Amino acid sequence: MKIAIIGAGNVGKALGMKLSQKGHQILYGVRDITNSKHDSLRNTPHFTLTTPHDAVQKVDIVLLAVPWKSSQQAIESLGSLADKILVDCTNPIKEDFSGLDVAHTTSGAEIIASWAKDAKVVKCFNQTGFTNMLNPLYGTQPSTMFAAGDDPDSVKIVASLARDVGFDAVELKGLILARQLEQLAWLWIEIALKQGFKGEFSFCLLKR
Repeated sequence: MKIAIIGAGNVGKALGMKLSQKGHQILYGVRDITNSKHDSLRNTPHFTLTTPHDAVQKVDIVLLAVPWKSSQQAIESLGSLADKILVDCTNPIKEDFSGLDVAHTTSGAEIIASWAKDAKVVKCFNQTGFTNMLNPLYGTQPSTMFAAGDDPDSVKIVASLARDVGFDAVELKGLILARQLEQLAWLWIEIALKQGFKGEFSFCLLKR
């Protein structure tokens, strides 16, 4: 499967690495493809480095993995997203890192959906840090990753990608649940940064 990843930070790189190991072809969309900081991506098999707009035109699935403050500009640079699955991996964190930048009556994902009106938006890959994307296993137990969206078929496809990364993926009905998933992400960040756990812990949904 061809997948565009918009953004080449820690999350984007981790997801690209794990998905490429499962045979997916990764197109990284970055603003400056000549920047030497992208050399490691340029020289990796299964990776193609191109502009965000060009990356999106060649795929059916787009992962948005940029800082929240850059999200709207990134979406506007992509061109048409009609009928494409847009996976929102972002969290709407305030610039001073004091909390989330949205009220409880909406979510970053719902705002992104309003910017990308023709896309099928799914919230996923936002609930933990990149180290857990590189290795979701704790012993033999995989970490849980939720995927939430309004289109069930799109959610199913994104959940399958989460399983390819190594997560125990759980499909949720309704993009409105992104509100809770972003709060869950903020809880993970608080525990990691302020409670001394760093990035070496994860959440797991246990079922009977």
